[in-house]
Amino acid sequence: LTLCVKILRMRSFIVAMEMVNIAQLMLIVNCATQYILGTVSLWSPTVKKPLVSMLCYGNPVRSVAVEQTGNFMATVGADRIVKVWDLRNYGELHRLKVPYSTSHMVFSQRGLLACSMGTFIRVYKDICKLSSAEPYMIHNCKEVVTDLRFCPFEDVLGVGHRTGYCNLLIPGSGEANIDAFESNPFQSLQQRREMEVHSLLDKIQPELITLDPQAVTNLDRDYEAEKLQNKVKFLFSKMPKSNQVEKKTAKNKQAIRNQQ
Repeated sequence: LTLCVKILRMRSFIVAMEMVNIAQLMLIVNCATQYILGTVSLWSPTVKKPLVSMLCYGNPVRSVAVEQTGNFMATVGADRIVKVWDLRNYGELHRLKVPYSTSHMVFSQRGLLACSMGTFIRVYKDICKLSSAEPYMIHNCKEVVTDLRFCPFEDVLGVGHRTGYCNLLIPGSGEANIDAFESNPFQSLQQRREMEVHSLLDKIQPELITLDPQAVTNLDRDYEAEKLQNKVKFLFSKMPKSNQVEKKTAKNKQAIRNQQ
C-alpha cells in the first residue's frame, strides 16, 4: 500500500533527489537557485522547510551519497572535488581531487565509495576515515556509465551503461554478517508472506522522523517526572473523612460498650 504523506512546493529549483538517508529516513535533495548553487538540503515528510541546508560548493553539485550508518555523506561538485561530510555536526572532514568529472556516487555496506567518471569507475576504500587520494580499484567500462548500485551482502557492484549492464567484483564491499531481522536473503516462503505484515507493524509515523534517529527510543523526562510527583502526592496525602453514617446495630453497640 502506497500512501502520500506530504506534497511540497519547492521555492528552489530541484536538480535531483539524490539519496535517502537509511538511518534517519531523511530525503536529501540537491537544490539550486539562481542565487545559490551547490546547496544540499535534508527534508522530513512533515515539514514545509528543510531541516538543514548545507552550502557545499560554490558551483552545482553533481552527485550525493550517504553512508549506510547515516553518519557520513559524500558530495562532488562541478569542480571535481569530492567532499566527505559528518552529518552529526554538518562539518567537512576532508576532500580529494578526482581527475575526471563525476556523475554518480554510491556507498557500499562496508563504506566503500564508487564513483563513475565517464567510462571509468573508481572505488575508494575507507574514504570516511582516511583522506587518501589513491583509489582502491579502477575499471574502464569502455562505455559511458549511467548508474551504479552495490549488491547487498555481496561483493558485487552493478554498473549500467549506454549499451548494457555489467557486474564488477569489489572485495570487501558487502556485509558478511547478515541481520535476519532487518533483511534476510535466506527467508522461507512463510517468512516472505509475513514480511509485509511485519514491515507495516514496524513502520513508525511520519511525525517521528527527525534529525536524531535515537529520539524515538528516548524517555519523556517531563512525563515521567510528573507521573512520579503525582504518585508521591497521592501516597502522602490525607484520606478524606467519610460522611457515611454508621448504622447502630447490636454488634456496633457492643463494640462501643467494650471501648468505654
